Amino acid sequence: MCPKTGSRASCFDLIPLELFQEVAWLIQDPCPQVKQAMLNKLQKGLTSMKLPLEYVALLAFYATDVGKERRSKARQILLRVIQLRREYMVMNSSNSERNHTVLPEYALPTLIHLLAHHPNMDNENKDSLKSSLDVLWWFLEPLMQKNDNFPFLKKLVETVKQAVDAIDPFNDTINERMYAICDLAFGVINCKCANVKLPPFPGEVKLSKKFFAPPEKLVPNLKSYIPEKFDFNPHRVPVAVEMDIDHPTVKARHIVAADTALTKLSRRKFGRKKKKKSLSEDEKEIAEVEETIADDWIDDLTLGEDDDVEMKDIEADKTPEKGEKSPEKGGKTPEEGDKEEPEVETGGEEMGK
Repeated sequence: MCPKTGSRASCFDLIPLELFQEVAWLIQDPCPQVKQAMLNKLQKGLTSMKLPLEYVALLAFYATDVGKERRSKARQILLRVIQLRREYMVMNSSNSERNHTVLPEYALPTLIHLLAHHPNMDNENKDSLKSSLDVLWWFLEPLMQKNDNFPFLKKLVETVKQAVDAIDPFNDTINERMYAICDLAFGVINCKCANVKLPPFPGEVKLSKKFFAPPEKLVPNLKSYIPEKFDFNPHRVPVAVEMDIDHPTVKARHIVAADTALTKLSRRKFGRKKKKKSLSEDEKEIAEVEETIADDWIDDLTLGEDDDVEMKDIEADKTPEKGEKSPEKGGKTPEEGDKEEPEVETGGEEMGK
């Protein structure tokens, strides 16, 4: 969410999961400035180790970004974050109990959860599955560069496929989407280690209770949830994906509007208690987190020198000066004449369409 809030595990647990998902969808907002601002904030928080591991998974959604430079920068940030976290584990090897909060591989279950809840995800649609496959390839390739963690990654995916969704454990649709994403992840891992005999992973893995819950019956989930003879090879040019224009997240047409939307979401969830009522310790902590979420998003995502975004690129509905033709009538204002052409998606298809 922000470094101040996300740097403490207890605070991250208080952040509503729905709000965390909305933040992830901002990366696929049609407005390029929103995408860039999100990338700047992720870079700052992840490279300084102030944002928790779950936010590493958000970088994967830049795999379908139409902007090549932004997609390349996100890739470099992911490689840097993987290196930093592995170096941290080497220096703190004695503290193995925290592996599930530090090791970059543990971001994979979070990514599986987010892909299963993506508004355009449809496990019966091949185009939707291919778009999810592109995201998984983009994210897993840097993780598998050393070819020494295949058993660990497979164990993670197997454990997720034996779990159910924590938000709605009895929702078969969501669970089947999650299992389909697991099958795609299996396919990516198998493609990378096709000529390698994998020994079983000797240890146990931990899944976040925030995202996953144990099933009622522990029965091996051996069913395949993707079409037969599915092509797991990566696409050289990933299918560009942007959120549906009618999605609530995308109604924020520029960064200030996105800040306002997130602030409203956080206030709606946490609420503000009346002054005449005394607050318990837990309620005080929740209220403090709510205020941090609202204030930091407005401070950090608002246009500034670090965001490399010019105000003229996102201003909208300017009133034309006297003597100038209105844009609605076919005329162009002087600013429009000098303005660069916006990013245009070419050849991309939305997930699930």
